[in-house]
Amino acid sequence: MTASKLLPRDRHVATEGKHVTVAVISDIHGVLPALDAVLDEPAVRRADVILALGDIAAGPQPNEVMHRLLSLGNRVSWIIGNADREMVELRRGSRESIPDAIAE
Repeated sequence: MTASKLLPRDRHVATEGKHVTVAVISDIHGVLPALDAVLDEPAVRRADVILALGDIAAGPQPNEVMHRLLSLGNRVSWIIGNADREMVELRRGSRESIPDAIAE
């Protein structure tokens, strides 16, 4: 699968004639020092695209984690996980609590 199939059109990475490297990160759970350590890995720094798979923000430092990932701009594409979905539902008022022990 090419990067162009993974990314929305506004985040399209030109792939014609070159290989695109993709770093996949997941289960950050709002832990900024761990995210920073992963982002500092040479292979991640060299990646053209970072794909963040679910459970990104729920944890001790959700705002800081979101700001760090957003600061990477169009290099990052997101897939939300169950903890992310529960946080959005809580914020929208469609959920009264989050049963996930990580968020508590």
